Amino acid sequence: MGSGSLSDITAGVDWCIENKCKYDIHILSLSLGSAASEDEGPMVQAVNQAWAEGIIVCAAAGNDGPNEENISSPGICQKIITVGQHIIISLFKQKGCSR
Repeated sequence: MGSGSLSDITAGVDWCIENKCKYDIHILSLSLGSAASEDEGPMVQAVNQAWAEGIIVCAAAGNDGPNEENISSPGICQKIITVGQHIIISLFKQKGCSR
């Protein structure tokens, strides 16, 4: 797993907002997450601002699922698109032809 500071990530989102016209930025894809809380922390505030400025934001749901209330921040933000995966494993027994 990678690591980074919250302040660097929010600064990156802010940079994208400030430069969206210059670099034709329309989408932010954030494959990251941190512990979520009930309040709107700095990451949620940053992605909310990006969305308000017309940038589509997609974020990972996190790696703590599939139980309830374990989506990471900024995936908890109600204004953005949160992406997750639920793996279902099915076992099939295939029978051959018999004569």
